[in-house]
Amino acid sequence: MRKSTLLAAPVLSVVSLGTFAAPAIAQDAGPVEQSNDAGLGEIVVTAQRRAESLQNAAIAISAVSGDALVQQGVTDPAGLTGAVPALEVSTGTGGKSLFYLRGVGNFSGNSLSDGAIAFNFNDVYIARAQGTGGFFHDLERVEVLKGPQGTLYGRNATGGAINVIPAAPKLGEFGGHISGEYGNYDHMRVEGAVNAPLGDNGAIRLSAMRVKHDGYLSDGTDDQDDFSARLGMRAELTPTLDVTVTGDYFRKRGKGGGATIISDTGGRFDIDDRVGLSDPRAQAVYEQDTFVFTAGSFLTGLPDVSDVDINNWGVSATINWDTPAGELTVIPAYRETDSKSVTIQPGFYISEDARSQQFSMEARLASDDTNTFSYLLGAYYIDEDGDVPLFRTNAQYNAALQNYEYQTESYAFFGRLNFRATDKLTLSLGGRYTKEKKAFQGLYRGQNRFCVTETFSFGLTCPGAPPIPFNDTLPLAFANLESVGLVPFPLAGGIAAYENGFDPDRFLVQVYNEISNNSSNSFNKFTYRLAADYQVTPDNLIYASYETGFKSGGFFFSPTQNTYSPETIQAFTLGSKNSFMGNRIRLNVEAFHWIYKDQQISHLGSALDPDTQQSVIIFPTENVGKATFTGGEVELEALVTDTTRLGAQVQYLDAKYDEFVYNVPANSPPQTGCATAPSGGGATIALDCSGFRPPNAPKWVIRLTGEQRVPLGNGGEFVFNASGNFQSKTLTGLEFLPVETQGSYWNVDAALTYNAPNDRFYIGGYVRNAFNKTVFTNSFPPPLTNGLFVAALRSPRTYGIRAGFNF
Repeated sequence: MRKSTLLAAPVLSVVSLGTFAAPAIAQDAGPVEQSNDAGLGEIVVTAQRRAESLQNAAIAISAVSGDALVQQGVTDPAGLTGAVPALEVSTGTGGKSLFYLRGVGNFSGNSLSDGAIAFNFNDVYIARAQGTGGFFHDLERVEVLKGPQGTLYGRNATGGAINVIPAAPKLGEFGGHISGEYGNYDHMRVEGAVNAPLGDNGAIRLSAMRVKHDGYLSDGTDDQDDFSARLGMRAELTPTLDVTVTGDYFRKRGKGGGATIISDTGGRFDIDDRVGLSDPRAQAVYEQDTFVFTAGSFLTGLPDVSDVDINNWGVSATINWDTPAGELTVIPAYRETDSKSVTIQPGFYISEDARSQQFSMEARLASDDTNTFSYLLGAYYIDEDGDVPLFRTNAQYNAALQNYEYQTESYAFFGRLNFRATDKLTLSLGGRYTKEKKAFQGLYRGQNRFCVTETFSFGLTCPGAPPIPFNDTLPLAFANLESVGLVPFPLAGGIAAYENGFDPDRFLVQVYNEISNNSSNSFNKFTYRLAADYQVTPDNLIYASYETGFKSGGFFFSPTQNTYSPETIQAFTLGSKNSFMGNRIRLNVEAFHWIYKDQQISHLGSALDPDTQQSVIIFPTENVGKATFTGGEVELEALVTDTTRLGAQVQYLDAKYDEFVYNVPANSPPQTGCATAPSGGGATIALDCSGFRPPNAPKWVIRLTGEQRVPLGNGGEFVFNASGNFQSKTLTGLEFLPVETQGSYWNVDAALTYNAPNDRFYIGGYVRNAFNKTVFTNSFPPPLTNGLFVAALRSPRTYGIRAGFNF
């Protein structure tokens, strides 16, 4: 069979070890043999750019079938957290998805940073975090690769890669499926696909999904209102030339992500109440408990303004041509993302209008892998242009209005050479050279309000001092306080002081600053991979590898140095994959050690403007020392009887920041568990967080699964599925305080499904998070406050019914 045929229609209907098979949903995605002789069946992946059994893939990888994703209710990237224990995915501001793999990742607060985990759809890298939704329907599988990637992929990645692989058009076949769900929170999900032949050598496949539910928080936030569609056309133009063209569209609406208060000085309500930040109960906390040091005043309640409006679309082609030198694959692609959002999720106001256009081209030449020497050679190019006419933050007494453009041009050459030293031993050498050119130009306007005495020392209060209004404009230095009856008198350097209505010894001082940046830089790096695998028996594999990864630097607004450096990683892996008793038992074991250097983090900071000699509050991204991640994974799956399947996945992770020091403004006491010391001549405070465990890096993650099938006399069957996910306590923010630690918890899902004879249709019910465990993630302290922390929450208990029909 030609390799292109294998790549176009891989076989997968069960998930990687420890993940149970789903009911007969979307059977046109490709069945897997489930006979007693086949045992657990074969799992085929293409993570190494060739179709191979998962058990023969000498890499750290997990795979989840499209059927299992439907079974688990995955409709966006955040749903992958429960399916792959090593992966932590959460929803960030403005519809962004935040990815962490074994503790490696980064918070993407704006469009000026790249993800540490590469997200690929249909072999196309997705550059923006808000562009990763809309793909989770009519899928063959999702592959999660752990550790740095690059010698087989177009875009380099520090911590791993997520490959979302859609169901491909099938030549000469007509068929499809339609399914639906309805549940609490007025949840509705409808998905369908149809595959139709275009002659003997062509096919077209159309799929779409509509999913919607009410907000999980009391103010209506944390809702979902998505529509996505995809059209694929495939033609086998000659016996050696196969072309597939895919177009996709995604629309996201609604209020978007929300958050709740997890700590405040008053301790007003329980996190289980899921009180949103614009709820009157949360507004009361802001108005009565949340004191702002710099302004000497209390905050006002956050407005009910949350709104998300995202539109993504893209088109790509996959051209496979069998040549005497190997199979040549060429993938040209173009994508656009248009995102408008207003959110209060981090505990303050953010409004963003962002657009991104990206063109990429990848070419790979892969030889026959049955020879003594086999190779893969590749080249990659991406050009991304972004325009952010509005990025507005408002923490009431400090605010900023930004508009900027950015450009990234990256090209790379990569390859891998395999040497089959014996029938059992294979040695592998891979390398990649990456060069990126980045440019950034824009304008930052900031405004801060301080309460001071006549001698400009902090410490007294200005009760009733008016905050900066919530809107997408930024009043200049003297514009808005006059409207509330305060008469300014000017000071030097763009500063206005207001005394009317206050104690004569106290002044509300307003500072306006402006930063104009126009910067460019280039980054280059050679990364490589050394590996060996030994096939002890046809059912037992041992593998080891050492590989390096790289993510380029970038920019942020600052009156002085505004560039951060690349981050790098070194990864050691030793693993074994085993099948026993005629493939009725699988046991995979992996140990790893990662050394993570110069991690890029974004945080509130300050810089001294050399022109005005004022301290300017900024939001820099900087590199912070070194971290190590050491651990192991065990995956076990057993076909106990012909109708009973059990599985377990266990990950242990020992993670620590070896060197982690950064600076924050000195105009208020920092909320931190780290050691502090004055720095920058007293203008900043140095935080030394060395020795702490990184966020999103739980010590233990366990996933237990079970499936029981009950055959019926009519040829149908009942299927009962259950899973339990355990996670030990986890830090959710970079302040390293106990309040940001989510305690250990279990999450239990269950489903009961009736499959009709010949899998013609199914109907059933489900419950997810059965015990309604409240779990928080992504915690934030609003800037310059004390005792207040907010956090996003994972989904509450959801339940409902579902049905599907295959044709």
